[in-house]
Amino acid sequence: MSKFFNHRNGPIGALLLSLCCYLAGGAWTASAQSSSPPQDVVRRYEGGRLLVIQKYSYALLDAALERSVARYGRYKVEPVATEMSPARLRKEVLKGDLINVVVRPPGNKEMDEGLIPVDVPLEKGLFGYRVPFIRAGDQTRLEHVRNIAGLQQLRLGTAEEYLAKAIYQHNGIEVVTAGNYGSLLLMLEHGRLDVFPVGINWFLAEAEYNHYKNKYPTLAIEQHLLIHYPFAHYVYVSKSALGLSERIRYGLQEMQNDGSFDRLFDKHFAQAVADLRFHQRTIIELENPFLPAWAKIPKIKWR
Repeated sequence: MSKFFNHRNGPIGALLLSLCCYLAGGAWTASAQSSSPPQDVVRRYEGGRLLVIQKYSYALLDAALERSVARYGRYKVEPVATEMSPARLRKEVLKGDLINVVVRPPGNKEMDEGLIPVDVPLEKGLFGYRVPFIRAGDQTRLEHVRNIAGLQQLRLGTAEEYLAKAIYQHNGIEVVTAGNYGSLLLMLEHGRLDVFPVGINWFLAEAEYNHYKNKYPTLAIEQHLLIHYPFAHYVYVSKSALGLSERIRYGLQEMQNDGSFDRLFDKHFAQAVADLRFHQRTIIELENPFLPAWAKIPKIKWR
């Protein structure tokens, strides 16, 4: 074989030389690819104290990204810890440079139209179920409330900026608002509102619940009602990261198919749902007209 390489101008020598160069180039390319940066970079907001829904959603998102590696390649998560107001957070994720992934409920037109929603409800609509806080002495009175007409005789409390305010008003319910939870609980204790419906996140942070219970001694969990309106949290992706939205959707759907989505959901929420006896409560259904057409949220069957 060595004599062929010596014939530099011969056709066989030229062919062999080209083949060696091609193979060497291929080996270099493979080596370069193995050390190449991740195909997708997830830049998500982790400033301040992470809420229950964020902790769960990020755990679910991480698992979905792992499930997508075989199809989409490597990825990297770059948390953004800079403190931001809600307005600045919206601005940054719409730009897509500093932050390109956010977990939000639908209903904000700017975000619904300016971002790419991954249409898988992360907590399966659980946060649309609201357990009422009441004054302890009002339990007997509340046991007669079994439909919207009954709720319309009460004053419901919610934070001023929350979508719940518009949902309650759409359903003909009187709403009392305040800027924070502490103010609402104080108003409840002093009789300025009758019911303060809250999400399951209140009962997952036991220390926080005990703090409010000690501060407002008449605070009690109503025992038979469960107020529901269609509501969920979704992953939103900046339009500059279209491929990332497809990847996340694929990973979440794979988790739904193999049951790991349900297992993670149960790990975070099943005990609190059982403790609050969701399956025994009277569910009052409210309309939510503010959902975009793509947000299909199935009802959870508690019984």
